[in-house]
Amino acid sequence: MARRKHYHVLMGMEGGYMPSSNSFAENRKEAVGSALEDIARHRDQGRGYTAIGSAARGLWVLHTPHEGPHTLNEYIEIVECDEPECRATYEKYGSLD
Repeated sequence: MARRKHYHVLMGMEGGYMPSSNSFAENRKEAVGSALEDIARHRDQGRGYTAIGSAARGLWVLHTPHEGPHTLNEYIEIVECDEPECRATYEKYGSLD
């Protein structure tokens, strides 16, 4: 199977936890769009989320105004990948989650 670059948009809790979602994107522009949609969805929840990060870095941390000393923030990260298994799984099932 040929290796072709694609991207994953990962979302989860900070602190070394496994991502709670893993979206597939054909190119970086699509990945950034997906990440920005995820950020907007969090903001629309009405909990006061603030996203700190950038598309250039491909990483955002979502903060809430009610953070305490033991609060784990959420993150959204764009990761470049060329593993053919990812693409094959996505093409077969339409999802990586």
